[in-house]
Formats: sequence, structure tokens, C-alpha cells
Amino acid sequence: MTAGTTSVTIGKADGRLLRVTRNGTAVSLANGPAPAVGTATLTRFSHRPDGAAHVVRADYTGDLTSVSWRLSPSGWLRMEYRYHRTGPHDFLGVNLDYPESKVTGVTWLGHGPYRVWKNRLRGVHHGVWSKDYNDTATGAAIWQYPEFKGYHAGVCWVVLRTTEGAITVVAEQDDLFLRLFTPRVGPDPRNTAPPFPAGGISLLDAIPPIGYKFAPAAQLGPEGEPTTATGDYHRTVHFLFGP
Repeated sequence: MTAGTTSVTIGKADGRLLRVTRNGTAVSLANGPAPAVGTATLTRFSHRPDGAAHVVRADYTGDLTSVSWRLSPSGWLRMEYRYHRTGPHDFLGVNLDYPESKVTGVTWLGHGPYRVWKNRLRGVHHGVWSKDYNDTATGAAIWQYPEFKGYHAGVCWVVLRTTEGAITVVAEQDDLFLRLFTPRVGPDPRNTAPPFPAGGISLLDAIPPIGYKFAPAAQLGPEGEPTTATGDYHRTVHFLFGP
């Protein structure tokens, strides 16, 4: 699909974002949405014009049930996805790949400026926040705060600053957790290294709790337990590549 200077390729084998180019230059966001937990087997792939836009749809068996892509003439790419999951899980949502080495910073509207965990949601405030990339391993190395990598709560929109240009993501629904890569940990993290999904960037409906040196999260009360998924989940997000 092409709109102006933006070209988007969706893979027929899996319905995932395969390639993005802007002004003939590659933007490395790809390989999503992949379920953060569960499976997805493609059963149907279709595409059609939608006025001056174009729509690609993929249907699946497994936990991910459908993904719809729509590229508008303005260059905005809409991704709508649905998945089904029940039972206790550390995280819920979808992943995409992006190389961490190309990221220089982030600006977002949501809770900040610090990252959060399921049982550490207090202390952040709603607003527009910005921070440069850092590779801090909390309490062990780099010592640059707030940490860049990790889970961020209540994200409405985010602009990821990269060497390939800006990547803007806008969420239609509330209460989105944005995962930015996987933080490094010190040599003996004990109970302070919660799990992270695959990929580099995740759009999540649930995130894991964290323990402390002497106790795992599960011993710290109800907020320290995994999230119980309740069935069907649906989100729509919009991407813009460039300023």
C-alpha cells in the first residue's frame, strides 16, 4: 500500500507488518502485531480499496483472532486487532520489532516520567513527558534516570525518536501500557527482574508486578499476582512515519 511518500507492505504469510518505507528510506518497524502470549495461525488474507484508502485484513485461529490494516491518503496507518485470552498471565497484548540501536528518545502523553509495574502504578502523573534513550540497569550501571526502557502506563500517544525519523503511535482506547524494550539488570537482581514479552515494542493490556530483594511479587499481596484475562480484547492504534 502506498500513500504519498509512505509505502507499507503486509506479509501474506502471516498478516504482519513486513516493511515500511518513507521517501524511499526504510523504517525498521516490522513483524507485528504478534501476540505477546498465545498463538496465531493465519486462515484468511484479503484486501480491498476503501475510498481513497486501502484495507488489508488477516483472520486467525488461536489467541489472536483478526488484524485489519488501513493506509489513508494522509499517510496514517491504522492497525486494528482483536485477541482472546483467559486465565492468569504476566502480560497481555501484542508485540512489534524495532531495533533498539536506532532509538534516540521518546515523547509521550500518558503517565510519567517513570516506568511502572503492575504493583507499582503510583507515583507517576498524567502529562506530556520526554526523555532521551539510556541503557540504565537500575542500581547497577549507567545511573541515568528516569530509565528509558520498561513499561509505561496510560499512554495516549507516543513519538519514538529514531535515526530513521519520528514514529508516532496514537491509541484510540484508554489504559494502554507501552513497553519499550527490555531493561538490563544487575548481576544479582534477585526478585527484581520481571518477565518481558518478545519483540522490542509492545502494546499491552496487562503488565507484570515486581518483587524486591527478599520476596517475589507473589508474596506481596493481590497486586503482586498475575493478571487474570477475561476473554475478548480489542484495540485500534494509528501510526505515522515522519514529522
